[in-house]
Amino acid sequence: SRLQFIAKESSKMVDFQRDMDRLTNGCEVLKKKIRELNAIIDEPFQGSEDELKLLITNFQRDQDKKKRELQDLEAKKLTMERQIKKLIDKRTSETTRLGAYEFEEKQYKTNINHRQQFINEYIENLSQTSSQIIDKTNLNNYLDKQIKNEQKNLMEKRLFYEQNETNIQQDLDKYHEQRIKIESTIRLKSSQVEKTLKEIQDIKQQQKQIEQYLNKLNDLNKRIERKEDEYQQKLSNEINIEQLKININNDEQKRIQLQLQLKDLNNEIDNLLVNSKINTEYEMFKKEKSERDEQIRKIKVRHHEILTSIFQGSIPEDESNIYIQFEKEHRKLQQNRSTLERQIQDIRRQLSGKEEKRRLLVDELKRKDSLRNEYTDRLQEQLNGQIYDKYLEKLSNDVKQKQDEKGNIVGMEKAYQKFINQVQSTLKSDPCCPLCYRKFEKQSEGEQLIRDMELQIKGPEYRNKIDRDLTLLQEKFEKCLNLKSIHSQLQDLEDKDIPTLKNSMKQLDNEILQLKTKQNDLEQELNDHICLPLEQCEQIKTDIIMLNKYINERKDFETKINICQQKLTKGQKTTTIPRSLDEVKQIKNDIQNQFDYLDKELQCKHKELRSQQDLIQELRESLTELKNEKLKLSSDIQKKERLDEQLQKSTNNIQTLKVEIETDKTSLEPINTNIDMKTKEKNRFKIEKEKTLSTLTESINVLEQKLHELKTLTTKIN
Repeated sequence: SRLQFIAKESSKMVDFQRDMDRLTNGCEVLKKKIRELNAIIDEPFQGSEDELKLLITNFQRDQDKKKRELQDLEAKKLTMERQIKKLIDKRTSETTRLGAYEFEEKQYKTNINHRQQFINEYIENLSQTSSQIIDKTNLNNYLDKQIKNEQKNLMEKRLFYEQNETNIQQDLDKYHEQRIKIESTIRLKSSQVEKTLKEIQDIKQQQKQIEQYLNKLNDLNKRIERKEDEYQQKLSNEINIEQLKININNDEQKRIQLQLQLKDLNNEIDNLLVNSKINTEYEMFKKEKSERDEQIRKIKVRHHEILTSIFQGSIPEDESNIYIQFEKEHRKLQQNRSTLERQIQDIRRQLSGKEEKRRLLVDELKRKDSLRNEYTDRLQEQLNGQIYDKYLEKLSNDVKQKQDEKGNIVGMEKAYQKFINQVQSTLKSDPCCPLCYRKFEKQSEGEQLIRDMELQIKGPEYRNKIDRDLTLLQEKFEKCLNLKSIHSQLQDLEDKDIPTLKNSMKQLDNEILQLKTKQNDLEQELNDHICLPLEQCEQIKTDIIMLNKYINERKDFETKINICQQKLTKGQKTTTIPRSLDEVKQIKNDIQNQFDYLDKELQCKHKELRSQQDLIQELRESLTELKNEKLKLSSDIQKKERLDEQLQKSTNNIQTLKVEIETDKTSLEPINTNIDMKTKEKNRFKIEKEKTLSTLTESINVLEQKLHELKTLTTKIN
């Protein structure tokens, strides 16, 4: 089918080529005809004009027809060229495809040959090894079937070998388990034998120790008898120990009595010492108190007048309140001084502000006065001492008058000039008056009238004079108008600003005077009623502080004097029999000597008592220890019969275990032989299995490779 398609496309290409050649030939014929017609046109015409016109008309018609045909042919040519180009492109592509198809055909045939060669070679090789007949067309199925058979055979072989290996392994496991059980039994019995042997050794060792204990027990009995005799002797001497305890108790009571006497004597000595010290302090405190009284009296006398003035005629009766009242008055004076100073400072600030404001007002008033003088001088200079409003009104009237005068003159000149022009225009034709139309008898009358009229017209000098006067008046009027703002400012200065400033200054002067009066009053009050008392307070402040200190110290001394009096009174009540300090000390020394001697005797007796008691206790402990040791040895000796029985029993057990171990070792030998045989058989099966399975696997791989090659060739062919 592919080849048929290629042949069909090739025939189409041939037809297109044929059409293209035909159209090319037609185009060449048309070009040739065009050249012939051009050659005919170049030849001269030899007929009449009508023939020429007819010929031209026919030629024109033919030419139009030919042009239309040519256009059709050109269009057809373009169409054919496009078709030819498409066909050429198509031919090129089809040629390329044809080459590809030819290459595919060649490859197809080559692959078919290769596949056939492969099949023939495989069948030939197979026929040499086997007599089986194989269908060449179904070689794929044959190979698939062979591969499946080989794989099945491989699986069967693998299962066979695995089953045999499993059976052998089960036998091996069974033999191993039996061997392990027997070996563990042998090890267990051997360990029991070793343990029993060790127990026998221990029993024999204990038996030897028991024999030694018998000898030791005899020695202990002898030592116990000796210790008991010695202990009985010490107990017989216990009567002396009781007597010693009684003596010690008596001495202890006597010692306590002496100790109490010493304590009383020490208290008495302390009281005597304290009373002497208190007397000394009492006299000293009284002296200090009298000195403080004298100091207080001197200070009060020295500053009596100042204190009287500060306290307003009455000094406090309680001297302790003098300092408090003084501090109170002092703080009050300081507060009043601070208040007055703040008020004076405020007044000074107000005065400073108001004086500064007054200075500014004075400067402003001076500036306003100078400005008023300046404006007045300028107005006087311009107005020549006249009043501004009247002068301005006069100038305005003068300007209007001059303007009216100038207007009248100009109007009159224009009217006269018009009349003169009319008269002059009528002199040549019909001399007459333009107003009344009176006829002039002579021309000279008209000329005389013109001269009279010209005389009535004032000259340019007069008009210039009026213009100058008007200009001068206008300038003056404008200057006067410019001075209107100055005049209004001057009026404001004279009527408002300067009077206002003067009133403000007058009011400020009154306020400044009031503030200065108030300041003087406050300063007078500060100097007279505050500063002088404060200076006096500062002068006596140190003495007042000392006065307060002396008063407090006097109170302290009075308190200490009272305490000393109380102590002295208490000491006199507790002392029943007055004795001197030396007598008390002598009695104390005698009692102290007795106490020391008694204390030494007590220490000796205590030491002797402890030694006797320690000796008895030592004998008692030694005897108890020997009895305990004897008891322990007796209990160990009683174990001898039990150890003999245990030794006999252990010996019998060892004999039995040794016989059983030999029996187990004998039963272990055939098991080891079977294990060796099964292991060799397992290894042989393993080698055979690997060899067989390897051969089958290689055969399957070869068949799969052949099948893959065959499928590859078949795929290429299709």
